Amino acid sequence: MNISYFECFQDAFVRMKKSLFEKFSIKKWFIVGFSAFLAGLSGELFFSGKLNKDRVDISTSPYTLESIFDWLRTHPIWFIIILSSIIFLLAVVLICLWVSSRAKFVFLDNVVKGKAEIRKPWGDYSNQGNSLFLWRLVFRIVCVLLIGASIGLFFVTSINPATMEIRSGIAVWNFILLVIMTVFCLILIAFITLFLDNFVIPLMYKHDLKIIEGWKMFLKLYYKNPVKFILYGFMYLFIYLLFIAMIVALGLLTCCMFFVLLLIPYVNSVITLPMHYTIRLLGVEFLGQFGDEYKLL
Repeated sequence: MNISYFECFQDAFVRMKKSLFEKFSIKKWFIVGFSAFLAGLSGELFFSGKLNKDRVDISTSPYTLESIFDWLRTHPIWFIIILSSIIFLLAVVLICLWVSSRAKFVFLDNVVKGKAEIRKPWGDYSNQGNSLFLWRLVFRIVCVLLIGASIGLFFVTSINPATMEIRSGIAVWNFILLVIMTVFCLILIAFITLFLDNFVIPLMYKHDLKIIEGWKMFLKLYYKNPVKFILYGFMYLFIYLLFIAMIVALGLLTCCMFFVLLLIPYVNSVITLPMHYTIRLLGVEFLGQFGDEYKLL
């Protein structure tokens, strides 16, 4: 089977130009841009931290679980405010994730059919969107638990239980191991997310499948062509970085005015629509090279 990486990008780019520029309609840009904006609402989780190079003595810390709970018991109003804020933030995250899951099929439908609709594809692919939402929710929970368990294991194995001080010698090796495990997990998560967005969702869209059925269909194809799909991941990264470089160059050429527009979420999706449109078509074009069963166009 002859698979061309350049050809799928070329075809995606040509289709994008034909749909967005040759048949230019500002209304279409705003509607399709809105579907792209909704599809990207979920965002990703970022974790950051600071490592103190000096020895840390946990026993001298003024903040312990017991002192925190005592403070919350004596300040019930603040406890209610904090708890309500956490529940509210979790609700917002869940709503954004659900809307994003439904909107991914709306955006894909607009790209595949060259249309600009929201209501019809939103209803037509509700089952697929809801199935995707549940899978993404579970996947994120698993990722958070794994990362939390890794960090917890690092501290448990690095702290001397007798003195409650971090053992510097062991901590260094544990930290190196933690970094290696984290990098491996991030790469694995990146590929799973890539395959989900580029291949599983299009298969769900074409064959009216739930998420598990979509993964089964994709994995059956993946196991026969693992290298081709891994190479696709590197090509995808290269093209994405190329688009980012073009955006940075455009921002510099406009004396950062373009960057200001990018700070407005919906406007960002509209003015960068050619990039989102091409990237959305990239996986569809690549998948179609494996036969009629996988063609959406």
